[in-house]
Amino acid sequence: MRKYLLTLLTLVLCASGIAQESELEKYKKMQQKDINQWKQERDAELDAYKARVEKERKEWQEYVKSVRGKWGEFSDTTPKTWSNYGNDLNSLGKVDFDNNKVEIAALVETDDPKKAEALIQKQLEILLNEKEQGTNKKFMENQIAFDKAKAEDEKKFLEKQKEFDEMRIIIEKKATEDKRILEEKRNAEMKKLELEKIALEKKKADDQAKLEEQKKLQEQKALLEKKELELKKRMDEEKALIEKIESEKKKELKAKKDKEEEKQIKAVNDSNSKEFIKEKLKDNVTKEVVVGEDGKARTKYTVTLEMVPNSVQKRAENYLDMVQKYSEKNGLDPSLVLALIHTESAFNPKAFSRRPDGTPMACGLMQIIPSQAGRDAHKALFGSDKIVESDYLFDPENNLNMGTWYLKNLTKWWNNYEKKNFGKISSVEKNEFYAISSYNQGMGTILNKAYKKHQLIDKSEEETYQILITENNVPKEGRDYLKRVAERKKLYKKD
Repeated sequence: MRKYLLTLLTLVLCASGIAQESELEKYKKMQQKDINQWKQERDAELDAYKARVEKERKEWQEYVKSVRGKWGEFSDTTPKTWSNYGNDLNSLGKVDFDNNKVEIAALVETDDPKKAEALIQKQLEILLNEKEQGTNKKFMENQIAFDKAKAEDEKKFLEKQKEFDEMRIIIEKKATEDKRILEEKRNAEMKKLELEKIALEKKKADDQAKLEEQKKLQEQKALLEKKELELKKRMDEEKALIEKIESEKKKELKAKKDKEEEKQIKAVNDSNSKEFIKEKLKDNVTKEVVVGEDGKARTKYTVTLEMVPNSVQKRAENYLDMVQKYSEKNGLDPSLVLALIHTESAFNPKAFSRRPDGTPMACGLMQIIPSQAGRDAHKALFGSDKIVESDYLFDPENNLNMGTWYLKNLTKWWNNYEKKNFGKISSVEKNEFYAISSYNQGMGTILNKAYKKHQLIDKSEEETYQILITENNVPKEGRDYLKRVAERKKLYKKD
């Protein structure tokens, strides 16, 4: 009998073990299935992106071939220039945002000044009416100077603009201070409510408390939670009011600034573009014969135009509120973000870069590469592995959202690296130098070619900066990049 019971017990235990093993195997299979599905989705996303890139590359190559067929050369859009050949490829509008120049050219089969004038006029209209993705703003309107300003007038104009900028800074500082005071008030009241909640929890934990007392405490807790929600709502409303007042004051100030600007500097827009072209074509046109790759000779008429003295500033102003919003979200200095955009794209809303074979690369104001920083940002911000299309990044809202996240992520990477390896982190200023350089060259280059070699963890801010802008192992582009961003940051820094 005893032998029988032992045998039965053994069988039961074995069956239990098999059942447990079966559950474990089931879990493992489900887990593996999820991993396989994730890999399939990731690979499908990458394949779709590669297909898009290849299609775009081939279309670009065909486009370049068509342009060279007529012009004998090709001028592409870059991070700091925008080129447009019109629908029939008979005119070229090229905006150099870095050097504040605009070139408009027309190509005619025979020496025909009237036809050239019409083509140049049409191309100018294309430039003036081109709208930015997302904002739908005509970004070239009032960017071209109607007449070259005299040095004395330009100086007066810039001084007046500086006064308006200082007034804007005062408005922003007032709003920032009001929000700081509001936040302190919110924190103090929230802390008070939290302490009251803790005290209630202690009373509830008392085993001797009667049921009636417990009920009363629960009601008091519910009341405190209600007060907390009301407080948050009230504070959010007050913050929204501060921001609304700030926005209205800035709009009013901008209107005054634009009005003053119109008095001092005449700019080109839809209403005066025809008059402008007639004036420019009188004595400001160059003419040459060009031979296209199709073997035909054509006459090329070109006019070179100046942009208004404050064109970079005017473009930057279009993004100030967005920069403020996403800088605040990521704990970044807005002047750093503005300096970086200035260096990456000169606030060119059409900023785009390609490899020599036409493969599309970085897009938009902060020059985000969709398959790299764009992909990382999308995963962090939206929780899904997605390679966004170029059009998505030409919307400044999307570009700044992703670009500021990526810049902040670089600052975190360096802090984590130092904390892990040295048990301490560099100052905010040094960390910023690492992040700026890494934005251009990548963390690996800066880490291996400068940081480790010079033990930057132990260097001062000035020593770190000098090493990063002079270390020959870091490519010249990277050394110059940090220098430019650091210098330009001073232009945007509020005193």
